[in-house]
Amino acid sequence: MYAIINKTTGEWVFGTDYNYSPPKQRLSREQAVLFADEEQAFFSFKKRRCNEMYEVVEVDLVVLKVVNKN
Repeated sequence: MYAIINKTTGEWVFGTDYNYSPPKQRLSREQAVLFADEEQAFFSFKKRRCNEMYEVVEVDLVVLKVVNKN
């Protein structure tokens, strides 16, 4: 899987605010938009108009704990 990260802050891109020109990236340390393959990630990178402060990185999703609400 792939995600977009801010190289300066280490925060993940979890959304984009298109009310600004250029669009502003919404950042978080706790959530990220994940992409199944590199092609989807780079398409989104360009669509969001990310600048040189951002990069696409490969990530691994690991289950730490199963929580049942039964």
